[in-house]
Amino acid sequence: SAGSAAVAGGLDDTAITEAEVEAGLYDEASVALWRVDWARPDLKVRLWTATLGRIRREGVGFTAELDGPLAPLERVVGRTYGRDCDALLGDGRCRVDLEAFPGAVCDKRWSTCVGVFANGANFQGFPDIPGDDFLTAAPVEGGRNDGGSRR
Repeated sequence: SAGSAAVAGGLDDTAITEAEVEAGLYDEASVALWRVDWARPDLKVRLWTATLGRIRREGVGFTAELDGPLAPLERVVGRTYGRDCDALLGDGRCRVDLEAFPGAVCDKRWSTCVGVFANGANFQGFPDIPGDDFLTAAPVEGGRNDGGSRR
């Protein structure tokens, strides 16, 4: 995503131990990228700052995600309005009995929720919200053009 990066390296137990990483001691740590003149270390410029995100072990090394200053703006907080259901099939909001539908998969659409699972009352999306085609939709001759639901 915009403003994010990743770094990879080896893990040296003299500075940072694997146990500390696993315990999450470095989660959300501040990271800064500097350009330094090594002949004159007092000549330096901070180029970028980030927050340490998820750290993954890869053999003897690691990969760490760095979230830049704009990362909080990319996170979805709370619910969003959209046509698709934002519940997980069978969770507390969906309430579908998974034992009654072994191996079932949900595509998060209203028609599937009603037609396959008979679960329209617990649909966690907004099926009547206008989509991208709303701006180009025109009245259809002989259609119901009263501004009501298009379902």
